[in-house]
Amino acid sequence: MHSSRVWSLRDVAIAWALVVGSGVPTILFSPYDVDQPGSIPAYVLLCVVTVAIMWTTCMTDGRYRLPEWAAVSVLVSAVMALATWYGVWGPIIGATSDSLDALAVGVDQLMKGANPWGALTFLDNIPSPMLGGFILAVPFVVVPSALFLQPLVWLAAFVAFLVRTGGVHVAAVVSVLFFLSPWTRLAFPAGNDHWSVALVVVLTGTWGYWVLRDDLGGWHWWLSSLAFGVALSNRFTVWIAVIPLLALWWRSFDQRGIRWFVPAGVTTLVLVVGPVFVNPTAYLDGPIAVSVGKAEDGAVAHAAVLVAASTLLVTALLSWRVRDLAGAWLAVAGGLATLTGVAIMTKIPVEGWSAIGTYEGTAYNGAWFVFGLIGLAVPRGERTSTTTPGPAIATAADASRPSSSRSSARG
Repeated sequence: MHSSRVWSLRDVAIAWALVVGSGVPTILFSPYDVDQPGSIPAYVLLCVVTVAIMWTTCMTDGRYRLPEWAAVSVLVSAVMALATWYGVWGPIIGATSDSLDALAVGVDQLMKGANPWGALTFLDNIPSPMLGGFILAVPFVVVPSALFLQPLVWLAAFVAFLVRTGGVHVAAVVSVLFFLSPWTRLAFPAGNDHWSVALVVVLTGTWGYWVLRDDLGGWHWWLSSLAFGVALSNRFTVWIAVIPLLALWWRSFDQRGIRWFVPAGVTTLVLVVGPVFVNPTAYLDGPIAVSVGKAEDGAVAHAAVLVAASTLLVTALLSWRVRDLAGAWLAVAGGLATLTGVAIMTKIPVEGWSAIGTYEGTAYNGAWFVFGLIGLAVPRGERTSTTTPGPAIATAADASRPSSSRSSARG
């Protein structure tokens, strides 16, 4: 199966920026010896070499392109390396991180009919996910010992999505770059969920795109929209994904696309605003206060407003010319990278350059890293018809269909 995506020099530059931008702050922040490069210049050079090799061997149609069996070998090796890394470092790094414990605490509270933010993690932190995060974590919490496997389950979904959308060459490239970044090697075993939050938004958003493109109704339409609403109600940061997707939906599907967002918006509204009417003090002092506090602590005055305004502006500008899903996910990546960058800049006058290597400078990098990698993976200009889609169904064979099928796909 040949990849339907061939990288341009612009794509190569974006790939390099993704692994460098996500990795350098982590090198400065990491309190662990996780086998990172000895210096930032060495890591930057490693990124240049790795991106160049992967581009030449997997993302071109040139003579050096790997045969499919070799690409499969690279993909399996990268996935096994990350799974092994998680098995070794998860018990060590995860033992000092409360990311997974926050989900366990919140779900346990919900199942008791109590306020999910009314109990603290083992580090005495208020759980930061919103209701959508707890809903998605329910299967992993109710099954004994499954919570530790949650990152591996999302990794499997990530790889499956890449293979079905772009083929094994695309999946191999993204898997290698994902493992290359020190962010992944620190945050993945720590149970950081920002990357998987982004992945769920991509899976449900892509599902909705396929449903609208193939003019499917019934349960496909409703379930894809409701699932997207749940995905958005996990973290505030992923809300900006609505901007480029709205632009793409309108250009591609007109009013049909806008109507699809209605159930999703209602679902998000209920899950995000609903707790205010149940227990306003606990909710506003919980995830709302945690999110605002991370932006304001150690920063200049009105930092949260500066971060939000900059993020929305950049996302809107990048969404102006979005014409396909690849462009939409890259626009989200650009917006979230702006969020992190501006958040760091508002802290530098107070904390100095060490602000680059703080938790706030690293924790959120996983979201824009994953959005960006997927934006480089999915086919450009893809507007063809498929059979019944699911959250991660988009084959390279489908993407190669002739353009004459487009009119029938739109209905």
